[in-house]
Amino acid sequence: MDFTKYPFGIPATVHNAEKINNIIRFSYETQEKCGVSNACGIINIILHRCITAAGIQSEIVYGVLNFPSVDPSIKPFCLPHVWLNINEHIVDNTVNKHHKEHLIQVAKNFKYDSRSPKCTDGHFLGDHDTANLGIGDHNIEVYKWVLSNQEKFLALSKNVVQLQRYYDQMIKYMTEKHSVKVKDLEDVGKTCWGCFETGKPLKSCSICKVAAYCDKTCQKKDIKMHRLVCMAPKSY
Repeated sequence: MDFTKYPFGIPATVHNAEKINNIIRFSYETQEKCGVSNACGIINIILHRCITAAGIQSEIVYGVLNFPSVDPSIKPFCLPHVWLNINEHIVDNTVNKHHKEHLIQVAKNFKYDSRSPKCTDGHFLGDHDTANLGIGDHNIEVYKWVLSNQEKFLALSKNVVQLQRYYDQMIKYMTEKHSVKVKDLEDVGKTCWGCFETGKPLKSCSICKVAAYCDKTCQKKDIKMHRLVCMAPKSY
């Protein structure tokens, strides 16, 4: 993997390219070691926090990844995706262990098209074809929620063993190798996830132990989305 080449890293001629690419490389290799795959949302949230802590401009971008058609019988398609814009360069750091070599070969032909999650024209939202590519279901509502609730999603994701290990390794790396402190995770248990009020006694979701509610009424307000993102501690 060449982390100076689009879309895996920053060209060597860019200011701070070596520092940026070292962080990106460590992130990619850590995903592989921890068994993290196809987790574009949470990986880019964490990587963005690390890059920002290092004093480097970074932006989380939502859009679609347009795949070229290599088979005339199959029309081109696009897939919802999240990536980073670092110093005006597209960086896709998400590991997909099932098709790594194929992705490297065709990456130069990908088109990264930023757009609002509200625009769903032409998106693959999870079907037989995407399953064959080793890609799980994609839910636009989850994408919208994740991008609007990054702290909550990060707190939930730490219930997944692989993601917790990746997060811990990234924080340790930034501290030891770059002498920077990554922004602490906010206490998302102080605000009701249903009515958004603070200062009240709250009860945690019995499954994830992260989401917090005033009462069952507030929990019901949030249940439609929360059931899609709820993850029990020590999940795999």
